[in-house]
Amino acid sequence: MKLRSTGFLGLSVTDRAIACAELGPGAGNRRGSGGAGGGAGGRVVVRRLATFAVPQGLSLDKPEPLGEALSGFLRDKGFAASRAVVGIPAKWLIAMEREIPPSGEDEARAMLRLQAERLAVSESGELVFDYAGHPDPKQSNRVLLVGVLRQRIDQLDRLARSAGLVPAAITSSALALARGARDAQDDAPMLVLGRQGAEMVWRHQGSPKMLRHVSVMAVNGHGPVNVAPLASELGRNVALTRANGMPVARELLLWDGVGLSPEQVGELATRSGLSVRAGDALATLGVEAEPDALAADGDPVAATAAPAHADVFAPALSLALAAADPQLLAVDFKHSRLTPPRERRFGRRSTWGVILGAALVLAGVGLYAAVERQQSEFDQLNKQLKDTQGDVKDAQAKIDRANYGRGFFDTRPPYLDSLREISTLFRDDERIYVTSFSAKETREQNAAAGKENREIRVSGKADTDRTVRALVERLKKDPKFANVQLLSSTVQEGTGNRSAEVSFSIVASYIAPE
Repeated sequence: MKLRSTGFLGLSVTDRAIACAELGPGAGNRRGSGGAGGGAGGRVVVRRLATFAVPQGLSLDKPEPLGEALSGFLRDKGFAASRAVVGIPAKWLIAMEREIPPSGEDEARAMLRLQAERLAVSESGELVFDYAGHPDPKQSNRVLLVGVLRQRIDQLDRLARSAGLVPAAITSSALALARGARDAQDDAPMLVLGRQGAEMVWRHQGSPKMLRHVSVMAVNGHGPVNVAPLASELGRNVALTRANGMPVARELLLWDGVGLSPEQVGELATRSGLSVRAGDALATLGVEAEPDALAADGDPVAATAAPAHADVFAPALSLALAAADPQLLAVDFKHSRLTPPRERRFGRRSTWGVILGAALVLAGVGLYAAVERQQSEFDQLNKQLKDTQGDVKDAQAKIDRANYGRGFFDTRPPYLDSLREISTLFRDDERIYVTSFSAKETREQNAAAGKENREIRVSGKADTDRTVRALVERLKKDPKFANVQLLSSTVQEGTGNRSAEVSFSIVASYIAPE
């Protein structure tokens, strides 16, 4: 494919700056027929490099005013391209590795779309997802699922259009750089350093497997660079790579946009266990710089110094290459592969074929999800069963004790009820006691209550006849007793120190409870 005369523009966006790079065609043939934007039409050259600092009071929350300011900046610096690819920093993204079973492209997209929808719900925000990698119909494979807030995509699209640009794609700056670096090893990890932080890209067989942001500045991108947390994070990821059984790279490709000292580079190599190789933007990406390309950045330099200065613009250069060759886009949030396809009109046979294929995919996914859910429920039930075994034993022991004790109430002799009821009528302040008590069932029926009676007979002694008659009156007033009669009340004279006593005998009918 030939580069058009207008060229292509790459915009690497951060919180407070936008790195701009413009590519165009040059004489000769440098990259060959397989290069991005190359071919028989000639080599690729860098026309302009510049950094747009976001003015005070402007931000992505106001994309239209910011786009107008960017338009004036590009015009003043001599940028002429209108077709642009916009890059997003890793700190704005959600990136996680996902395993997919053996499947074709359509089936893999359906499964990843379902996972993306669940992630969007868990993050409580409207997210746009795309993935880097390729499914394999013969074996399981891993891809990198990457998401960003839809609000960010809308803001960047409005920013580019307000600046008079055509946003061809919106992607990750680091992933675009990893995809465009053709002379690096396929499994070599990449570290991109800038004033807004560091971005790590871990790759396996040429596909990105991890994207992570690590802060390296003291406050808001200012102050000295602190490589200690970055080096520790690199060491952890190397160890994690070994634990996952992935081949461990020997070399780390470093894109230094902050100017690390040799000591700091040595610390990165020591802690990570990797050989650190400084990136060369022009050589690695396969482009050349025109003599006045860097003058657009306000710092004219000699052509011999151009490569070192261009390394700061490596992400923007890779984005410009992706604008020329869409195959260099690892992800594209503007044209995500996980966006549901638009409805099209099909014939009846095609429609049924699509429905059948979708049904099979959904059935497979549903079956897989159902098996996983049932297995999870089964494991949970087994755990609950083990946890409650002790409680079940305790509860059974209490039930056995209660059943045993209930026998004393359900099978006790009937006369105990009548004995209890009459004992409640004796008062503690009276000198009266019982010498004998008997109760027997009768066949007579209490006409009022309709219950079977028990005839009770109470004999005892009291200090006076008045005490005996008081007991008789209480029996008559108690509804549980009927036919109360005082059979005898005999006064016995006292002898010696003993006072006189009254012997009594009372008979009554006790109405049994239901």
